[in-house]
Amino acid sequence: MSKNPVVLEITIPSDIKLLSMLGDLVEVFLQKCLNNGSDISDLAFQMNLALTEASSNAILHGCKNNPEHYVKVKLELIDDSLTLEVSDNGSGFDLEAVSTPEPYQDKGRGLFIIKQLMDSVEYKVSDEETKFVMHKKIVPQSKAS
Repeated sequence: MSKNPVVLEITIPSDIKLLSMLGDLVEVFLQKCLNNGSDISDLAFQMNLALTEASSNAILHGCKNNPEHYVKVKLELIDDSLTLEVSDNGSGFDLEAVSTPEPYQDKGRGLFIIKQLMDSVEYKVSDEETKFVMHKKIVPQSKAS
């Protein structure tokens, strides 16, 4: 684990074409920061999914896929604590009003998936931006053989 904080921040226009780049970014971030020989493929996949879902919500729902708006992503690893933060200057939404999706529902699974993958989530709205913060404790895995 990293003994010093590692923070990576990126700001992109609200453009759905850039979404996969953010998922790739968190995977590379974890691979480089947790380079201790352990298998982090499951963790990397899960964090890619959580960040992609949160970023997709920011781009499509918060900013209405308008490239004049922005989405900021911050990845932070301090000791065994990973924080993924997605901010946008769009309209926001009421997190408490989002219900659990029905089993065969086509849309609306993103927040449910995020809540299952992360240890905790926070949602903050200000006049300037909407911020969705996700926390995950990194549990050391045994080294791959």
